[in-house]
Amino acid sequence: MRVEVAPDGTRIVTGADMQSVTAAQADLAGVLLGVGLVVGSLSLVGGWLLAGRAMLPLGRLIIDADSLGPDDLQRRLAPPARMDEVGRLTARLNATLDRIADSVERQRLFVAMASDDVRTPLASLRADRSRPT
Repeated sequence: MRVEVAPDGTRIVTGADMQSVTAAQADLAGVLLGVGLVVGSLSLVGGWLLAGRAMLPLGRLIIDADSLGPDDLQRRLAPPARMDEVGRLTARLNATLDRIADSVERQRLFVAMASDDVRTPLASLRADRSRPT
């Protein structure tokens, strides 16, 4: 710090020691960096845990859907506890499975009726051929 005295006796301070201010700024930067790293790490871990928890019903839905097979036409996906996006998706998939099961059942009925319709004329043709003329 530089102090000068004016001709009238007034003291004029023309500078000040900035070392204490610089040290305080360095300390503050260290504290902010430490707090930032801790808060950032906690945010990452919390986000990872929350995302995992949010995706858990979707993971169960995928496992449940993978277990469905062609012989399980009457099985449906287990509805989740809440009707959020995953719940609505499950309801839509179950409705699609209902339509598929209905379509397969109609196909089976058609094939059974068609085979009976074809079998009857063939049986009568065979009976006609086996009769002596």
